[in-house]
Amino acid sequence: LQENEAQKLAILNGITANIALVNEDLEILWANNAAAASVSRSPEEMRGHKCYEFWANPERPCEGCPTLRAFKSQQSESATMRTPDGRIWQESGEPVFATDGRLLGVVEIANDITELKKAEEALRDSERLYRGAIEANGAVVLYQDCRTGAYEFISDGILDLTGYTAEEFSLDVWRSMVREKVPVGKLAGLTPDEAVGMARYDGHWQFEVRIRIRGGEERWVANTAVYARDEHGQIHHSLGTLFDITERKRLEAELRRAHNLESLGTLAGGIAHDLNTVPTG
Repeated sequence: LQENEAQKLAILNGITANIALVNEDLEILWANNAAAASVSRSPEEMRGHKCYEFWANPERPCEGCPTLRAFKSQQSESATMRTPDGRIWQESGEPVFATDGRLLGVVEIANDITELKKAEEALRDSERLYRGAIEANGAVVLYQDCRTGAYEFISDGILDLTGYTAEEFSLDVWRSMVREKVPVGKLAGLTPDEAVGMARYDGHWQFEVRIRIRGGEERWVANTAVYARDEHGQIHHSLGTLFDITERKRLEAELRRAHNLESLGTLAGGIAHDLNTVPTG
């Protein structure tokens, strides 16, 4: 029995989570080394004191305390708690019963998740900034698994651009929309098929694409992408953008028409001048 108790004690003291057994008055009956170290005490110094004296407001129990809930429900309870020192804990209360069914106490288990929560908050802030930058730029961003063709992320602007929501949009939908594909940039001068092959080779994709959106309207979009490769050089994902260039294409067409008319007028004027200067008689 003594050996078993020693083994249990060694295991509990080897766990990095704070563990304490408390009675119904929240008085500590036993605490492991991690719990004691978290408040710069020894386990012996903690016995007989109420748990909240060390980790929270020393005058009253924590609001929403899972240990108190476990005493009332006689079931496992858990909650995320914040302590006055600014730390965040994932806490649980586990009831302990005697062989005759009597509730002996509740084991408090607390893991410090402060850094994890800070990282999660920083990630959420970063995502909000990223989405804001995307929306301010006016481009639709797509992150695609090139092995399956599935889009893992599509920014909200896809609805305004194509008439399809992010949930509806797929590679098959995109292919059905494309009416014309023109390679530009480094890919200019190649056929679309040649350009796709070259883009996969050098990791960059740049096309101007005429599409027919839901509802029948035709638009032009600038389609760019970069490919990500694994350690074997195999493409696994692409990060692409779609940018509406319909207005730019319209202005380019108007400029071409105006230039053609000007050239035609110049040509006609030259012919008329030549006719007027032809000698008669």
